[in-house]
Amino acid sequence: MLLVFQADGLPYCVNIMGPMNIPRPPFENTPVLSYGTDYSIRLDHAGECEVGVVGGLINLPGAYVITEDDEYVCCMDARRRGQPPAYFDVKTGHVGSEPGSDRAVFAQWELALNDEPPIRLLRVQANRQQVNA
Repeated sequence: MLLVFQADGLPYCVNIMGPMNIPRPPFENTPVLSYGTDYSIRLDHAGECEVGVVGGLINLPGAYVITEDDEYVCCMDARRRGQPPAYFDVKTGHVGSEPGSDRAVFAQWELALNDEPPIRLLRVQANRQQVNA
């Protein structure tokens, strides 16, 4: 599964592999820029956040979800159009349903390279207006 962040849209996940593990169009000819694994997620603790099991932020694509053992990004699943949001496991790349345990959910976060100083690659803002549009 690949997690895709669009400049003007909701984040979504998609299975890019077709039969016999050959990438499906348009991914077979798409250049890939890899930054490796030396990156970090920087949460905006001053922004909108929810802690516990209940709340509306958990279902907003782009929200960053932390449980006791796992970390997820809420996203739309290209395989399940019209269905509730999915949750991309940042550590494993697996996609599943809403985590049911205690959690902290952040509306704003950044992906940054662990350079000195850190280099921001991506800033994400979960947005209720995009979901309702």
